[in-house]
Amino acid sequence: MQRQHMIMNMLLEIMVYSNPFLSDTKACLIEDPLLTDPVSGIPLPHLSIILRHLIPESFIYFLSPPLHTTLTTHHYAGSIEDGTKFIRLGDLSRSQKMIDLYKTQQSLKDMVHLKSDLEAVLFEDVDAGSSLPSVFIDTSKTKSGYCRLFIPDDHVPEIDQITLRTESGLYLEGFKTPDLPHTSDTEITAVGIRCAFSIVGMEWFIRKRQFDFPSLHLRLAILGLYCTLVQKAHHQSNNPAIEWKINFSMIESVLVKHLSSQQLYGFQIFKVLLDNLTFNLERRLKPKHLKAVFFQTCEEIPSVLWKSNFGGCFLFLLSKLLSCLRRRVLPHYFIPQRNLIEDLSADDLDTLCVIVESVRVFPVHISQFIAIKHGITYGENFVRSILEDSVSFTNTRDIVPVIDRVIPETYRTARFFARFGSYKAAAGLLESVHELSKCSSGHSLPAGFYDFYNGALLQTRQRSSRTILARMYDDRFGTKMIRSHLEESEQSIGKKLPWSIDFQISWIEVPEKRADDLILIADFLYELSLNEYDKRNATLATKLIETAIMCINKAVQEDTFDIKEIKDKKLKEEIFEQKRKLKSKLKSYYTHVYNVSALYRDFHPLIDHIMDIETFCKEFPEMTHTVRAMFTYLKMYDKTIEYAEKLQSRSSN
Repeated sequence: MQRQHMIMNMLLEIMVYSNPFLSDTKACLIEDPLLTDPVSGIPLPHLSIILRHLIPESFIYFLSPPLHTTLTTHHYAGSIEDGTKFIRLGDLSRSQKMIDLYKTQQSLKDMVHLKSDLEAVLFEDVDAGSSLPSVFIDTSKTKSGYCRLFIPDDHVPEIDQITLRTESGLYLEGFKTPDLPHTSDTEITAVGIRCAFSIVGMEWFIRKRQFDFPSLHLRLAILGLYCTLVQKAHHQSNNPAIEWKINFSMIESVLVKHLSSQQLYGFQIFKVLLDNLTFNLERRLKPKHLKAVFFQTCEEIPSVLWKSNFGGCFLFLLSKLLSCLRRRVLPHYFIPQRNLIEDLSADDLDTLCVIVESVRVFPVHISQFIAIKHGITYGENFVRSILEDSVSFTNTRDIVPVIDRVIPETYRTARFFARFGSYKAAAGLLESVHELSKCSSGHSLPAGFYDFYNGALLQTRQRSSRTILARMYDDRFGTKMIRSHLEESEQSIGKKLPWSIDFQISWIEVPEKRADDLILIADFLYELSLNEYDKRNATLATKLIETAIMCINKAVQEDTFDIKEIKDKKLKEEIFEQKRKLKSKLKSYYTHVYNVSALYRDFHPLIDHIMDIETFCKEFPEMTHTVRAMFTYLKMYDKTIEYAEKLQSRSSN
């Protein structure tokens, strides 16, 4: 251990303390969008381009925060509430090792139940006419961000309250909570008491800000909200039984919801990179640490710069985090007197310093390494091409050659995305690079986005990618780009099936011999879905198999008549067997739905069909084992147990 500590100190001396540029360049990073970063040696425009290609916004998984009101009775604790805990990069690799790793660290169990009949207030703010019982906040003997809840002697504690009398008076210790509501995927881990944000957050509200985050309108809205007090003591508390922590989860979810798309994207990359470098650490940076630094950084950078100088803003954010770790002080965003890393040891902080410094010094190499781990395999050639002129750019600051080199690389990257069914990512990348191109003058780009976008499609060999991307453009801008890439055919699925078909597959032509029979069309679509599954295009595989299932269900409905009216027993059995044989096709179809979901460890499309599958299993009990596996995959464990019992019952019979 002592040897490791010595090595860590040596690394710190080499990487951190010998770097004179870091503190001096923070301002330059946001003031000069054409700067070549003296720490990493990467020009900021090049870094912006590389980050957008290696870690595309559309490949980042993020749960949007919920909307809360004063009637809210529950909220998740910590960063589960605002969705930032679950930010991760999508995994395109065949092994899906990264997704499996993410899932081992994700849980939705931590839910706070809010007391609807109690509120925490300051003693001097108590409203004599209020019908709502109150407890009084006492911060005289607690650390910043914590408090005790005092009950005056003339107040009778409620029947569910657990109290503790000390020499200072009567304090609330907790609640008797025998029957808290819960669901199969959540667990009530704490009972919370509402506390007006204005009581604990006034200093945050009135402090001076240089730029536009958060806006006055947003600050006023937050001032009228509530935070939560939960029974949790500071690690240095002298009486932890009666100490309560101020929880800002609901307030932070409001802030996250009001970030610009580029600010949010910056935080997402920030978290993805640091998570992937610290998976193996016992004491790692949590979302609460990253958010505190990020929110403060947003106050120090004009919001518009996250779009025009993304690379500079990102490096500024890394530098700020590194500065906090070096100083051993990372202030809480709402209560800056509280140090969020005070419980980390010197060794922990030294390790984190080295990791963050490595990202700051080698942002491109680290991003490329993490992208490759997630199956984004084009990174090496792309980075080499983009950085080819970085030395000359430092001298000339001419963006034109950079843009001219980016365009063909962007087209290649967009084709890569589309091949895997990530059409939204492909379209978004084309738009962001075209926006970047407008920052330079004198280059030989097409004048408008239409020509730029169409240029990418003309270089795309895969017909499905051209067609889908053209339709997406037309749907958004009301154009007719599709006419350049597809001729309407009477043999298309959209023409042959009498219900509305998703545009991503409606153009596919059905072979003439199969075109007039729903069952043959279903088999054709199933075969295509298997083919797309083999190519790892879950988007098209899903659309095709769902349409195939619809074809079989429609065919069964068309053949439906009352078998009971048929008196010929043999004929009745033949018809019944024929209908059963037709429906039995769904066994392989539903199993394929399961396989498509598992391709990228996603619940969809399986969760959309699981109720129909369960009904189907009643008629085809040989599916029981597979259906049990499906419920296990969906984490519907009550159903897993039910189907395990069915299997046991069948085997015993």
